[in-house]
Amino acid sequence: MSRSASHRRPIQVSLTLQLEREQVVPEVRAWVDLAIGGRLHCEHELQLDLLDRWSWHGEFVAREPGPFLYRVAIRAHAGAHWSLCMHDHALERCLFSDADELAVDKSHLVGSVVLPGIAPSPRWADALVLVRGRAALASGRASIKAPTAVQPAGPSRPRSRPPAAAPRR
Repeated sequence: MSRSASHRRPIQVSLTLQLEREQVVPEVRAWVDLAIGGRLHCEHELQLDLLDRWSWHGEFVAREPGPFLYRVAIRAHAGAHWSLCMHDHALERCLFSDADELAVDKSHLVGSVVLPGIAPSPRWADALVLVRGRAALASGRASIKAPTAVQPAGPSRPRSRPPAAAPRR
């Protein structure tokens, strides 16, 4: 498994509308931009499937923790109630949810969400990481980009101490 494949995190996007006027056929589209510091062409449209009456669901894959942008376009009627949720399957929790009603017939919801990091698996939780000659325990919150060596933690080795300076007389 490649390194990028091991960090794939499916994020589900769900948008539900409650309409007061049944003669309106609503439309919903959604986009995400995972390269928040990149150029404008990084945004891509999600494929949304209408699963239930006026409930759309789509999914995208995030590769790294950090912020991403979203944009959702809704066309229904003023007064229609909407709810939006983004669910992280890896963390098994909702990253973001919001709900309101449309002030006009066509609206865009725009915002950003921070995708949190995932704690390391138990086998790496106590890994000893050597960086620039210093030892430190790796944790789920540490961000070490280029360690010089990684070794599993094992029994402690006694440290050699420098000879003590001779007492001054």
